Amino acid sequence: MKINPNPADVKRAVEEYDRAWSHLDGEVWQRSQRARQSLLTGSSTSDVEEFVWFAAKSWGKVQGIVGETRAAAATVLRGMEWKSDLFEGHTPTAADEEFAVSTLARLVRGMNGLGIKRKEYSAGSKMLHWLMPWRVPIYDNVVREMLAVPQGPPSAATYRQIVRWELDAVGKLLESGDEWMGTGEPKAALRALDKYLWWVGGGKDSGARGARCS
Repeated sequence: MKINPNPADVKRAVEEYDRAWSHLDGEVWQRSQRARQSLLTGSSTSDVEEFVWFAAKSWGKVQGIVGETRAAAATVLRGMEWKSDLFEGHTPTAADEEFAVSTLARLVRGMNGLGIKRKEYSAGSKMLHWLMPWRVPIYDNVVREMLAVPQGPPSAATYRQIVRWELDAVGKLLESGDEWMGTGEPKAALRALDKYLWWVGGGKDSGARGARCS
């Protein structure tokens, strides 16, 4: 399916999504804020684990997510280097492609190194997206289908295609300002674009937020 988001359609999609799901997004965002503080200070492990679980499960079923995956993801995240500016508002540019792809690949490899057999690109992208919604797009079945990315095992190469398309799309949308992003927190171009992809991917017809699997 070829899509060409324009500011009016994205704004409408964001409004529809927010009417239905802003309360759940708010819960994830609150947990993200606590987790970010823990990652910066090396404090509460439980805040990071709770965030990981909630971020990965917030769209409904994510295949293969179990308690061991939650613990492994939290361990890897806590072992990564974090700086406060990564958690601040940011206008995405093409230069963010390598950061998003390499950070997700590092998270997935780290989880595999701790015994997680699946390559959790979908769940991992959701965790990183909610920690840094200005920098990291989501990778899952809805996004792949909307962008006509070929089916196959999840990989950094596949994710790169998604990242590149989304960064190009938000760059064009931002030429018209940022009103299309809406007012809900987090106000981020990639967060708004994900809401749009949900909308054109069937959310406008079914109202379903779940079933966003890897």
